Amino acid sequence: MPKYKKNLLNPNLYGQFQSPSDRYKFTNAQLMDGFYNQAMATATDGQFDAYCLSGIRTEDNTGAGTDANDAYLDPFGYVWIVVYPDTSIARPADPRAFTNPKDIVDSVGGFKAAGFWVRSSYLAQGKAAPAFGQKISMYFEEGSIANSDWSKARFLEPVGQPDYGDYSFLKLASVEGTITAQAAFAGGAAMLMGVITDDGDIYTRAQKLRDQGVKIRGRASPTANSGDKELADKAGIPVNVLRAFRSIESGPLGPTAIRFEPHLWYRKTRSDPPKGFTRNNEVGYSKVASETNRAAFLAAYAVNQKVAVTSTSFGLYQVLGGKGIKAYGSAATFWEAFGNDATKASDEMLVAWFKDNPKAVQAANALDFTKLAENYNGSQQAKHYYDALIAEAYVIAQQKFQ
Repeated sequence: MPKYKKNLLNPNLYGQFQSPSDRYKFTNAQLMDGFYNQAMATATDGQFDAYCLSGIRTEDNTGAGTDANDAYLDPFGYVWIVVYPDTSIARPADPRAFTNPKDIVDSVGGFKAAGFWVRSSYLAQGKAAPAFGQKISMYFEEGSIANSDWSKARFLEPVGQPDYGDYSFLKLASVEGTITAQAAFAGGAAMLMGVITDDGDIYTRAQKLRDQGVKIRGRASPTANSGDKELADKAGIPVNVLRAFRSIESGPLGPTAIRFEPHLWYRKTRSDPPKGFTRNNEVGYSKVASETNRAAFLAAYAVNQKVAVTSTSFGLYQVLGGKGIKAYGSAATFWEAFGNDATKASDEMLVAWFKDNPKAVQAANALDFTKLAENYNGSQQAKHYYDALIAEAYVIAQQKFQ
């Protein structure tokens, strides 16, 4: 008859059992306990919804906020926020149960003290910070709610337009005395590479305008090219700002895109270009395709090469031809180079433009898309919502390529 090995039991307990059957039962219990303990210790609850509570007073989740409950950007590049977990778990009193601003803020602090101080699962530099009241997805890396041993709470990077659920958390910020005067003035969109002070969320403004029936172009579809990072470094701007510009300025038209501007020709020569210049009461430039297309440029080029080139936007980034002349030495040399390799010429012009516009470089790195668009597209950019379109394209590029 087979014997049970002594090494399966504590030697000090071996003599306490009256029979092999008792020893078997004890050993089996040990094995099953060990199995379930390990299984329960590694079991998690998967992903579940949560709401960002950080930024309730300052609306500043950039990592530079002054309130104790604002988001924190740690030295490793992760962002930490206070959350309300929207799942069956023991948690402090719901801040929505209060009407007094102090009680609301104290409740948020209670969630932080209770351990609902959650780290991002992604490096946050340059990414859109979760806003107060925004719905996010979170999970526990270790343990489980059922076992009350959960730990290492993490939240996923928000994707798409911000979701505020039923807006019940967002409404807390409207309780008088909750939000600080500083935040009420700023009213901006928080970014982890700078704060955009704006009259609304510039990253969602384009879509809101579409939803309201405003005539505005559709969402861009930024692309990534192999030399983008090197080109962005030469220009001194973030790579996804570069991709956003490209998608807005030329989009599907590609590197050979050109647009002749009759109003610029008129400004330089005090005469209409060969293909004409139809004025309108809405904007100062021509809206007639036959006056702005390649044929219109070629007709003007035959009359005056330099004026024609400096009156035309070229290539992937639609930079005016003056930068092409600066990069290549003359209008004729530039036009020949553009015809031979429009992509290379586009890149050279972009770098030349940003090197001559340090304020635009500064705005690009601060993600101040309004100042950037005013520098790049002119003071009338707001009529075409260029800042909102570029900001929207930047967010899309961040989501696709970071």
